[in-house]
Amino acid sequence: MRADRQGAAEHGHRITAAIACHVARAGGTVNELTQLLLYPDHEGGRHARHIALRSGQARALEYIRRVWASASMASVEVV
Repeated sequence: MRADRQGAAEHGHRITAAIACHVARAGGTVNELTQLLLYPDHEGGRHARHIALRSGQARALEYIRRVWASASMASVEVV
């Protein structure tokens, strides 16, 4: 992967992880996070939508579940 694409992917992941942490701290669910990230007009979901377009919906959902698992564990540790 080229350096600029790698940087963009890392930036997209950081945004996705931050959104997941906010949803987890607010008491949201993985389903709500998924709806938010895959909603076409939500700028923060660009990374997840790009994964869905490039690698398929199942891969994007798997990615969101992994991010959610990390975020929900982090929100428990913070509380």
